[in-house]
Amino acid sequence: MLLGLSAARLDLVAQQNAVTATLSVQGAKLGDVSGRMASRVTRKGIGWTLPDIAPLDGELTLDARTLAWLGAITGGDVEIDGRIAASVRINGTVGNPRTVGTLQGEQLRLAFPAYDIRLTKGTIAGTFDAGRFNLVKSIFHGDAGSVRASGFVGLTEPLAGDITLDFDQLQAINDPSRTLKLSGQLRAKFTTGLIALTGSLGATEGRIRLADASVPRLGNDVVVNRTVTPKGATRKGSSGGRTIKLTADLDMDLGNRFAFEGRGAKAVLSGRMRVQTAPTGALRITGIVRVEEGTVMVYGKVLDIERGTITFTGPIDNPQLNLTATRRGIPHRVGVQVTGLALEPRAMRLALEPRAMLFSEPSM
Repeated sequence: MLLGLSAARLDLVAQQNAVTATLSVQGAKLGDVSGRMASRVTRKGIGWTLPDIAPLDGELTLDARTLAWLGAITGGDVEIDGRIAASVRINGTVGNPRTVGTLQGEQLRLAFPAYDIRLTKGTIAGTFDAGRFNLVKSIFHGDAGSVRASGFVGLTEPLAGDITLDFDQLQAINDPSRTLKLSGQLRAKFTTGLIALTGSLGATEGRIRLADASVPRLGNDVVVNRTVTPKGATRKGSSGGRTIKLTADLDMDLGNRFAFEGRGAKAVLSGRMRVQTAPTGALRITGIVRVEEGTVMVYGKVLDIERGTITFTGPIDNPQLNLTATRRGIPHRVGVQVTGLALEPRAMRLALEPRAMLFSEPSM
């Protein structure tokens, strides 16, 4: 069972128009949940109703010894674990409930396997008040560094929230082909159906390693569905729930320790970029990346990159290249100049693809 329930009981007591409900749930995975809620019903015709002006008086406590069951709800896209304890007092009216309470979390773990992002040793402390959850303090650790969070999230419609994330040398990604350490600040503002990300981040260390160009590729007419649904789980379609739109407007500084390797090139990069979402939802990048030092393999010879720029004007995978590389240790200055776009669809003219021009000074 998803929650590993071992016992669940709901008692309802009515005396005249006063109603009290008592809840008790225990589960190996869920933990212990207990609560009580009292209100007053009103007769309407031959039945009873709970009007918006009916008073509320109750409390709810939760002691979840593990949150692993939450990961199953996401279909495996997100892995969650840790322990949460909460105590909430509820009053006000049905139409305008008020919550006051606290929430504590420890040994929290959050992972996104598809992106090799792992956050562990997390703690969280917050309060419930005035219809929202106030995130007083939270910290998670990566393989190195940490990220802290603070802000609030509304609990009633229309939804609203404002969370600030402070990155301190966080090892956000760490796998054989990608490494990224981040510092800076990210702000996430929530409204109904929208999450807007803004901020400025710096890569204190980074590495990207592309697959060899000789590796066979699937044709453009082949579409791969990378979403895996665990056995026994179901995934809702686009019409199965509320759609949340994500927008981004971020400044990104590559720092001076960002390494690139692939397609016969090895280089250390620097520069600043602006990362935004297009109206279609696709990521767009604008900015100039400079090659500080590096080498490139041309016709079986290793050449030193003298100067080079990579200019992004939108598509993340198709920047404009302008590189000059020469071979050292010989009497003549021999090298290659590479210009053009990094990638082009096969339907585009050859003249628009990256071009390489060999040169020699003086002429040989």
